[in-house]
Amino acid sequence: AIGKGTYVSPENMSNYPYLTRQNTLAEKVSRLQAESLKFLGGFSDPLPWNMETAVKIPILPDDQNQQPFVTDFDFSDTNTNAYSGLYHWFGLEPVGDERTSLTFSVFVPADGTNKFYYYNHAAKKQGYAGVSAMPLKVIESRKEFDWSVNKPVEFRPYIKSIAGRKRMFFLGTISAIRDNEAEKFDGSATPDLAL
Repeated sequence: AIGKGTYVSPENMSNYPYLTRQNTLAEKVSRLQAESLKFLGGFSDPLPWNMETAVKIPILPDDQNQQPFVTDFDFSDTNTNAYSGLYHWFGLEPVGDERTSLTFSVFVPADGTNKFYYYNHAAKKQGYAGVSAMPLKVIESRKEFDWSVNKPVEFRPYIKSIAGRKRMFFLGTISAIRDNEAEKFDGSATPDLAL
């Protein structure tokens, strides 16, 4: 009369292919994993007088959703054993308000697989600007917008193969805000995208 089912514990979910690769990981857990990278330079690195390689998860006050962003990644042509699918992505930046370069891209499997991956942009001297720098770059390049009622928000990676090489961009949303309540986004407005 009430039906029946099979309970699958979180530890056994990996044994059921239809339960894997979904977004079942709590963001609080993935944030802890990403924040652990601040200790790559040793336990004392995040201390105020050191901070040579310490990193942070940037907080953008205009974003309604903070990192991580759940994004679909294709790892089929990489030398890792990472699956292609949903990951919690973090763009870590150096500690300090004035430092906005992209140091690490962190990929935490969204299904809670007990591992995570990171790409060290700083060690490869790639010099990407981080997500903290993106709002001003969009405002500078999109001069046709009225920025008193629009805000560029929620930048996430957009990786495209161009001329035989993978190129990394940031994809952001330009959200409308109401004049009388400047902190509230207008959900009825159709957002533009900025690349």
